[in-house]
Amino acid sequence: MEMGLRIADQLEIRKLSRPYMEKLSKASNETINLGYFDGADILHIEKIDSKEVLRIDSPLGSRAPAYCTALGKAILASLSEEELEAYLAEVKLTPRGPNTITSKKNLKKELNRIRQQKYAVDDEELFKGLRCVASPIFEYNGRSRYAISISGPTVRHTFDRIDKIHPIIKDVCEEISRKLG
Repeated sequence: MEMGLRIADQLEIRKLSRPYMEKLSKASNETINLGYFDGADILHIEKIDSKEVLRIDSPLGSRAPAYCTALGKAILASLSEEELEAYLAEVKLTPRGPNTITSKKNLKKELNRIRQQKYAVDDEELFKGLRCVASPIFEYNGRSRYAISISGPTVRHTFDRIDKIHPIIKDVCEEISRKLG
């Protein structure tokens, strides 16, 4: 029953988020991902592929460690202190990309910064050549289990571009959060 409810919940968030993801796709022309925080990982549950030849492909159902993705860090930043400590106690911060944060102290500093600015960036932390920006989606109870990201190759997805795009993704995720209650 629990599994059925989780699947139904994911179908609802996918349906609700899809028009907003399409808006982000048009605004950025990059890959848009909807991620779900599942254990210590991010599970990709919906996406819109970039139309560019050089693009990022995270297949639906694929997983990535939360600590080295923009989706995951956006959600981790919303955890309570106790939840974050429990997460950090169970996860090993293993290098995945050239800029993976492997120190729990540095990850906490990064999550504090994310909490303040309300968006997260993955700067080649998961894979070399990949940069993502993400914002969390909050549910009626103030909790975040979902986030949306814009992902692209570093040659196009520059920090100047992220500075222009992050307000859009924050606004979209805030609107989805309002619709969730």
